[in-house]
Amino acid sequence: MSIQTRVNALIGFLMRNEANNGVGPFIARPEVSAGRKVVVCVGDSITRGQVSCDYVRMLGAELGADYCFVNAGINSELSTNVLDRLAGIARCKPDYVTVLIGTNDAHALIDPRSAARARRFVPVAEPPSVEAFGENLASIARFLRERTRAKIAILSIPPIGEDPSSPAAETSLSFCRAAERAARSLGVAYLPLFEEMSAGLLRLRSGPGGGGRYSLFQLVSSAVSGRLLRLGYDAVSGRRGFVFHTDLLHLNCAGAEIVARLIVSFLRSS
Repeated sequence: MSIQTRVNALIGFLMRNEANNGVGPFIARPEVSAGRKVVVCVGDSITRGQVSCDYVRMLGAELGADYCFVNAGINSELSTNVLDRLAGIARCKPDYVTVLIGTNDAHALIDPRSAARARRFVPVAEPPSVEAFGENLASIARFLRERTRAKIAILSIPPIGEDPSSPAAETSLSFCRAAERAARSLGVAYLPLFEEMSAGLLRLRSGPGGGGRYSLFQLVSSAVSGRLLRLGYDAVSGRRGFVFHTDLLHLNCAGAEIVARLIVSFLRSS
């Protein structure tokens, strides 16, 4: 087997592998939530926690006595892919649903060649856009509101890259505003992840940061170093001089803690 074939096999595994506490396993064993409220965390690789620090695990460690967390993150997905998974999410009978999706939609506009390679693993019917993203979020929230009793929160995406003046940051901001509009229009909670992380970057970043273009090599090397070699994502991030990221898209533990803190606040105030 060639090196390229092995790399493609690894990427394919990372793209589609469901978490042990994902939707399928939860539906098969609903008794695991006995006496606890069910929280389904919907998203992409940032939620899945294989190539990004696992904020869902953080939530379970802090609130697991009272809440059961279902990791509905699928690597490399765009907002349109989530629409195909909503029936399964509804079958979890959630009390709460959080939605953190859109990083791959935004990155497709920033780096079309990288996005085209990723779509070999997760096909989409139409090219991503800010407008389509906003419509998809509204459709997601509307479906969940009509088909479940869940209280719903939409998070804005993290900044792509760590240079607030870069075109990637401007694109991220446009997706942030679309997420806020969708949440406000549907009357669901909006959690300002982009805003929190951007403020943190302005306060903490000392180096030049990254402009938002990343490669599959960065993803694979982060996964190998951070997960397979058990060095940890903070170590990967530190070597690259990042504050919240490991590879300009995915989060180290400092970034994941911001996600977890916003969701904890949502749960406790709802």
